[in-house]
Amino acid sequence: MKPIKIVTSPIAPDGIDILTGAIVQSGVPADARIIYRGRNVVAACPLLSGDEVNVKAFGIPHLINRMAYGWWRGSKAHRSFHNALRLRRLGLPSPEPYAYIEEYTPGRLLRRSYYVSEQLHPDYVEIRHVDRRPDFARLVEALADFIARLHRKGVWMKDLTPGNVMARRIPGADGAPDTYTFSLIDINRMQFGVGDLRPLIRSCGTLLDSEAALTLFAGFYAAALGIDGAEAEDVILRRFRRVNHIRS
Repeated sequence: MKPIKIVTSPIAPDGIDILTGAIVQSGVPADARIIYRGRNVVAACPLLSGDEVNVKAFGIPHLINRMAYGWWRGSKAHRSFHNALRLRRLGLPSPEPYAYIEEYTPGRLLRRSYYVSEQLHPDYVEIRHVDRRPDFARLVEALADFIARLHRKGVWMKDLTPGNVMARRIPGADGAPDTYTFSLIDINRMQFGVGDLRPLIRSCGTLLDSEAALTLFAGFYAAALGIDGAEAEDVILRRFRRVNHIRS
């Protein structure tokens, strides 16, 4: 029998134990709504109540990582669960973590792992191609304030990409301006307590997918942090060009 580890939050909704048991037996349930399928699988899974939770099934890692995750680093599911708890304790939004599952070989090599969390409201969308949106400037300003808040708290999200920051626009009532809320997903690669701003600023170079969007972002971000705007823009755009193989 394969060794299995299941950790469940005390505030997980009713039915999580049934779901995690089904996952242990046969993986992502057949009645799940697949959101993404690639090396990893992301699905919305119904509970007995009819409510959905999010399940991320991580692919089997290569041998060295199977050893590392099994013996000392903790799986991506483990890190996602605990990073979500830390973010939420800091007042930073990420879906509520409900459970994680790890499956090992008898030699303590990690095989599969699963992370179960809150399913975000359907109004949340990725921030890809924000410069095509009519609310481009307002969204980027709100995003810059959010990322500045993340960085003021010393949180380095190492996969800061358009697909990992979800945004929701909330229309203003009675002529008031729209507001935005954000949520961080795919959070297994994070570092907390970072006091050096340089890697945090540099990480913004992968946040948006155009120079125009990042140039606007850099100004708002620098103002929110009280740092030099030209220097922040230079660091961010250099990172963007390097990642996208663009000659400056």
